[in-house]
Amino acid sequence: MKDDRLYLAHIWDCLQRIDEYAGGGRDAFLASTMIQDAVIRNLQTLAASTQRLSPALQAAHPEVPWRQLSGFRNVVVHDYLGVDLETIWTVVEQHVPQLRKAVGAMTATTLRNAFPPAEHLGDAESVQRIVDWLRDLILAGVLGNFAYDMVKGSAIELLRAFRRKRGAAELEALKQRVFEELECVNRQPTVAEATLRRRVRELFENVGE
Repeated sequence: MKDDRLYLAHIWDCLQRIDEYAGGGRDAFLASTMIQDAVIRNLQTLAASTQRLSPALQAAHPEVPWRQLSGFRNVVVHDYLGVDLETIWTVVEQHVPQLRKAVGAMTATTLRNAFPPAEHLGDAESVQRIVDWLRDLILAGVLGNFAYDMVKGSAIELLRAFRRKRGAAELEALKQRVFEELECVNRQPTVAEATLRRRVRELFENVGE
C-alpha cells in the first residue's frame, strides 16, 4: 500500500490522536505541556504526510491549503519554541475538522480508483488485488474514516460477484485472507483482534442480504 492510501491512513491516525489529546478543550490544552507536545507532534507528522501525497490527488482537492500545511510543518520543525499556542488551538478547533472531511473524501477517491476488476475474478493476481483493496477499506472503517461508509456498497457488490464466480467456499477463504492481511498491517495496537474480525465478518455477512 505504498501509495496515497498509506499517507492518508497516517494523516487519519494523526487526526484521531489530535481529537483524543485535545478532547478536554482549550483550557486543558493550554494548561498541559504534555497535551501541547502530543498535539503539536501529531500536527507536525500530519503536515509532513500531506506533502507526500501525489500532485494529482492534491490538485483534485484545492479546498485543502497544501502550501500552508507545508509552511506549518517548517515552523514547527525550525521554530518550536516560537509556536503560538493560541494559533495551534485555532488550527485544532477550526482546521482539523475541515481536513478530516477532506481526508475522508480523498480516501474514498483512492479506494474507488483502486477498485479491483470484476471481469477477472478468477485470476490469481486479481484475487490478491481484491484482498489488498478490502484490507484497506476495512482498516479505514476500523480507524473511523467515513470513507468506509462511502465505498462499502461497492465492496458488497464485488463480493457478491466473487461468490457467483467462485462459490461460497472460496468466499470464506477470501475472508480469512483479508483478516490475515489486516493482522499484518494493523497500525494501531489498540485495535483489538476481535474488532478486526468483527469488521470483516460484518462486511462479508452483507453479501448474503
